[in-house]
Amino acid sequence: MNRAPVKVLFLVPTLRQTGPTSQLLNIIRHLDLDRFAPVVVTLSPEPQSSMLASFVNSGVPVRSLALTRMQSIRRRDWCADIGRLLGTELRERVVVHSHGLRADVISAGQLGALPRVATARNYPYDDYVMKYGPFTGRIMAWTHIRAFRRLPTVVACSSTLAEKLRARGLSPLVIRNGVDTERFRPCNPADRARTRAELGIPEDTRVGICVGGLTVRKDPLTVIRAVKAIDQRNMTMIFAGSGELEERCRREAEGDGRIRFLGHVREVVPYLASADFFVSAAHSEGLPNAVLEAIACGLPVILSDIEPHREVLQLAPQAGELFRLGSEADLAKAMLRVVTGPSGGAGDGAEQVRRLISAERMSREYQELYWELSAQALCR
Repeated sequence: MNRAPVKVLFLVPTLRQTGPTSQLLNIIRHLDLDRFAPVVVTLSPEPQSSMLASFVNSGVPVRSLALTRMQSIRRRDWCADIGRLLGTELRERVVVHSHGLRADVISAGQLGALPRVATARNYPYDDYVMKYGPFTGRIMAWTHIRAFRRLPTVVACSSTLAEKLRARGLSPLVIRNGVDTERFRPCNPADRARTRAELGIPEDTRVGICVGGLTVRKDPLTVIRAVKAIDQRNMTMIFAGSGELEERCRREAEGDGRIRFLGHVREVVPYLASADFFVSAAHSEGLPNAVLEAIACGLPVILSDIEPHREVLQLAPQAGELFRLGSEADLAKAMLRVVTGPSGGAGDGAEQVRRLISAERMSREYQELYWELSAQALCR
C-alpha cells in the first residue's frame, strides 16, 4: 500500500529576496511530488523585494498569516493557526522546516508535537552582531542559539558553520547550499557580447563583480579601495546590491568612473554573464550563494580568507584564490593578476560545483531527511 505524500510545511518570516529564500526555492523546485507535498507559510506580509512570484510559479501553495513582528511574538495557538491555513489537523504526516530567527523560535517553542527541522544559514554571533550592533546582535544570537538547542534537528549549510555551532553545544547535520546549474552556467561568447552591449560595457574592458549587500559583514569598502589602488583604465567593478553602507561606498568611490553601483538587482545572471571575475571581501558567511553561483558561471573568484571561502575552494580548487581578510593591498594584487592576465573561466571549478554543490543534490539530501523524520513520527 502506497503512503500518502508527506506534507512539508516551510515556515518563514517572509519570502524577501535573500540568499536563504533562494535556497528554499532550490529545495522546493527539486522535490519529488510523489513523495512530498510542499506548503509555504509566511509569518508577515511580503516586502517590496519579494520572491513570492517565483514560488507561485513553481506551483507551491503559499499561505500567509500576515502578522506584524510583535503579533507573531505574542501569538500562542500556532498549531491551530497553521492547521487552519493547511486545511487539515497537524498530525504525524506533516514535517515542519523552519527558516530564520522568528520561524525557528516559533517552531522550537510552539510546535513540539511535530517532526521539525531548522536550517542555520549563518553563524548568529557573527551575522547579528555585525548587522545590529553588539548589544542587540548578541541578544538575537543568544535567542537563536537557544531555539536551535530546543529543536530536534538542525542543519548547517556548511561544514565550517557546523563546527561553530558544535562549539555552542549543538549537533547539526550538514547539507551544503546548492546552485541552480540550469540558471547559473558559463555564458557563450556571443551571449556575453550581447549582454555587455545591452549594459553599455566595452568588450575590451575587464569586469569584476560583487554581489550582495553593501553591509559591514560584506565589506565593500575594502573592494572599492583596492580598485582605486589599481592603475588600470580598462577595468570596471560592478556592485550589485544595496545596504546601510551604500552612501558611504558612493562617497568612497566618487571620482572613479570604473566603479559602478547597480543597487538592488532582481536578476543577477546577466551581470554575472558580463563579468570576467568575482570578488567577495566578506568577514562572515554560511556557505555563500553568490560565490557558488559565480563559480557555476565559470568566473574566477577572489575571496577573503575566511573558513567558508576556504571550504568553497576545497570543493573547487581551480576556481580562484584567497586574499588576506580586510587587506586592500592583497586584494588589489589579486585583482591585478586577473585584470592583466589571460581571459578565461575558472577551469574545472564550474564542473566541480555542478557535481558537488548542485541544487538538485541539496534538495535530494533534504528529502531523505524529511522522509526519515516522517517515518520516525509514524513509529511513535
